[in-house]
Amino acid sequence: MNRYPKKWSTYASLSLVVVILIVGAIVVSRHKDRLDNIPYASAGSLVNADGSTPNYEPSSIVPSGNGPHPCASNLDDVCVTSPSVDFYPSGTENIASTYYRAPAGSVLKDIGGVVSEVDGRQVKLSTASGRTFIIIFPINAVEWWNSVRSPNYGNYKVGIGDTMMVSYGEPANLKSIQISPEQIYTSRFAIKDNFKKK
Repeated sequence: MNRYPKKWSTYASLSLVVVILIVGAIVVSRHKDRLDNIPYASAGSLVNADGSTPNYEPSSIVPSGNGPHPCASNLDDVCVTSPSVDFYPSGTENIASTYYRAPAGSVLKDIGGVVSEVDGRQVKLSTASGRTFIIIFPINAVEWWNSVRSPNYGNYKVGIGDTMMVSYGEPANLKSIQISPEQIYTSRFAIKDNFKKK
């Protein structure tokens, strides 16, 4: 009786299993990359639509330090920079959105407030001055953070009631309350007592 065909069929079966495992690993890896590698850039590499580098107006800079302080260019509102965590983009400290393309001549401004509504890509912030800012992210940032970044922070979920700060670009003379994806430079949210990083 010839034993070679059986041996070759075993090798073929094992080879097929190995190929399936490799293809599966590639698919999972690509899916994970699509979720984890949301575009971002170092803060110094982004420019306004006219090619100028976005900076804060010297007269609008306020001492930050820990805890709440007036927001740059929105001095009647309160921003929290520390203790806080990157919201969008997130994954590496001190990163900025590659979608940033604020209008020519824009300066950086900050706004802070409490999340009062989440609707897809749109997050509404109620501010200390009584205004409601509508922040439109390039993706559903709350869903993304809660599914991708949350496991790194004790499964903490961002949502209504959280305190958020957004740095955005716009011409100094404008006072917009709706911020587009192209205007968002960075965003953060304040850490609460029950927030634990793994």
